[in-house]
Amino acid sequence: MSLAPQSLPPSPDAVRTIRLSFVTACIVVLLAEAIALTGRVPAPHELLSINANVYYPFFFYAMGGLFAMHALVRPDAREIARASIVGVVLLALHAVMFGFHGDQAHRLIGLVLYYQGLGSAACLLAKAWRLRAVAQGSDALLLLMAGSTIPLFVLATGPLLALSPIAAPYTLDALAYAFDRSLGFDPSAMLAGFVLKRAALRELALAVYSALPLMIAIGFGMQLRRRDASPSILLVFMAIVVIGFPIYFLYPVTGPLYAFGAAFPDHMPASVATPMAMEVTLAAPRNGMPSLHFAWVFALWLAARNFGLASRLGAGAFLCLTVLAILGLGEHYLVDLVVALPLVLAAIALCAAADCVDRRQALWTGSLMLAGWLGYLTWGATLFAAMGRAHWLAVLATVMVALYQGPRLARRPVSAEFSRPTDTTG
Repeated sequence: MSLAPQSLPPSPDAVRTIRLSFVTACIVVLLAEAIALTGRVPAPHELLSINANVYYPFFFYAMGGLFAMHALVRPDAREIARASIVGVVLLALHAVMFGFHGDQAHRLIGLVLYYQGLGSAACLLAKAWRLRAVAQGSDALLLLMAGSTIPLFVLATGPLLALSPIAAPYTLDALAYAFDRSLGFDPSAMLAGFVLKRAALRELALAVYSALPLMIAIGFGMQLRRRDASPSILLVFMAIVVIGFPIYFLYPVTGPLYAFGAAFPDHMPASVATPMAMEVTLAAPRNGMPSLHFAWVFALWLAARNFGLASRLGAGAFLCLTVLAILGLGEHYLVDLVVALPLVLAAIALCAAADCVDRRQALWTGSLMLAGWLGYLTWGATLFAAMGRAHWLAVLATVMVALYQGPRLARRPVSAEFSRPTDTTG
């Protein structure tokens, strides 16, 4: 979907995906705005006004994703340069008006990416308006819609997650923690003791944790650039949200950092009361079980297998760093990541082509495993101590099924490898 004259036009499937995703994101934002009118949660549009003392990591990196997608689909190099210059000018104005607060590297990177994204948005909007009567104007508008979808979702998730402490004032962190302890150690506390005590590693973890929207945008941009016929990363992103978000309210978990406060990571209890001891954590969102963050990164790694060895290695490295970040920062328990794996299988199966031979099996496998894990974690807590390290068998089985079925679902259809048009843009 390049804007260069000699580039390939977007495929019909890509056009449908972008339009569906963009319209859905707009509807979700409007819903979040309507909920915000009650005064119980912040309004999404508040993130659009820059406050020099507030940092919105996911939104800033999501806007950077718009710029990355703009560059990846390879429009005229001068257009990318213009977008970047506009972003630099806006960043300079920010520096003059507000200065830079704090010296944290991940904040500065996020701010730079945010203004680069605004530069791309301005240039694409101007081009769409100027060339609205010709195909390139439609391509520019379509690319703007594609790049805006993830920032719009990020805008909406804040207010919607703010509802979770209201809807679920009690959490099931005790159960998630008890399961992790049954494995023989506390994975999150162990990694956090390593990450949080090293400033450089903590900065890296924060940057990796925030970079998720940027990486999803890069992945989808590569699919557009290559006219990849495998399941759309953007559709899979949405499917994971649709399936996973309601589970936040059915199985409310905040993560060890919020549930245990000052006791994390060095003074965690050796055990907690089970099966149904629930603790109150007023402010933190209930977005722990399952880890949608890990689910998105795992789905991205599966999709990157179609982009060549370098992309596969890069996505694999980002996957490993994400595990280090979300556990090392205390955002999740290990079991949150395990339950995310069958969720990914179900989401990709829903987005796969109807003639995909592995689609039905993966959908059933993912759905049943997801329901099984949630049921066991809810009602099987009396067995945690008795099962102990035998839980590793269930964990390893889940990982093996995901590693077997996931790549089969995410691979490019064989027919598409021969029908994909030759890229002539060099």
